[in-house]
Amino acid sequence: MASHYFVIPLLLILGLAVSTIWQIHVFRLAKASSTWRRTDGLVLEAYFDERRGYDSEGNDDEQCDTFSANVHYRYVIGGRTFESKRLWYRPTWLSSYSDTVDLLHGVRKGKPVDVYYDPTNPTRSVLIAGSDTSNIVAIVLRIIGLICLAYWFSRLAPA
Repeated sequence: MASHYFVIPLLLILGLAVSTIWQIHVFRLAKASSTWRRTDGLVLEAYFDERRGYDSEGNDDEQCDTFSANVHYRYVIGGRTFESKRLWYRPTWLSSYSDTVDLLHGVRKGKPVDVYYDPTNPTRSVLIAGSDTSNIVAIVLRIIGLICLAYWFSRLAPA
C-alpha cells in the first residue's frame, strides 16, 4: 500500500502534467492563430488591471506590481455575432505598466479593431495573432518542474 508521503508529490506531478499539457495546447493555438482569417470587430471594453506587489518582508513595493491588459470585443462571421475577451495566446500579466499600455495602444471602447478568428471554430479569436518566446518558456518551465518533482518523488521511494 502506498504511503501517505507519496500523495502530495503525486498530486503535484499530476497537476503540473495537466498544466504542461494545457500550455502545449495554448502554444498550438497561438501558432495556428497566425494563419487565421481577419475580420472587422468592435471594441466593447478595454482596460488594464493592476496587482499590487510586495517585497520579501511583506511591504508594498511598486517594483513588484504586475499589470494585465483586458479587452472585450464583438465580431460577425457568416451573419453570426460572436464576442470574445481573448487578446492573445500569451501570458496576460506583464511586469511593466508601459508594456501593458503599449499592448492596448489604439484599442478603445467603440473603436474598430482587427480580429483574427479560427475558420474551423469562429468562437476562437484573438486581436494579436501568433506566439512568442513566452509561450515556449511557459512550457519549458513546467517540464523542468516535472523533472524536479519526479526526481523528488523518486528520492522518497524506499530503497
